[in-house]
Amino acid sequence: MNEKFNEGFKIYKGKDIKVIFHYGRCTHSANCVRGLPRVFNVNKKPWIQTDEETADKIADIIDKCPSGALQYIRKENQTLLNGVTIMIEINKDTNSFYVGEKNQRDAEIHYVPTGNNIIIVDHTFVSDRLRGQGVGQELVRRVVEFAREKGIKIMPLCPFAKSQFDQHNDYDDVLLK
Repeated sequence: MNEKFNEGFKIYKGKDIKVIFHYGRCTHSANCVRGLPRVFNVNKKPWIQTDEETADKIADIIDKCPSGALQYIRKENQTLLNGVTIMIEINKDTNSFYVGEKNQRDAEIHYVPTGNNIIIVDHTFVSDRLRGQGVGQELVRRVVEFAREKGIKIMPLCPFAKSQFDQHNDYDDVLLK
């Protein structure tokens, strides 16, 4: 299950994550192959097997790609206010998570790394089209997961993010106090 595009990349779709491989950017450090050989196996077709490991482990390896040749899009379950469950895709970019296209974001949470195992969440945005559907809460939840994965703390300066930390005691483990 993959798509090939003329722009120089392939998308490998899995149950919980899509992996984008920009083959022109790859410097062949092989961090991915050594880190998750069941997922990244150059002897298999396709060489990226997105359902061979958890989305969290795949994302962690991709975050360590030195060339930026690998990127990912996570699929997240989201429960709307009326109880209907839908799938949204939360994408990761440099210092942000977002919903929508990279150049036209429908929702975003932005953070600034301080270099001291702390990130400052300084901005959350949700478009009118998505407002009231829990997308902002999902973005905060995703940045909390990211902080847990990386072993870092969050300083929520954004008023919305701060309100989510105030409402969720289960986020206290990553809250900078």
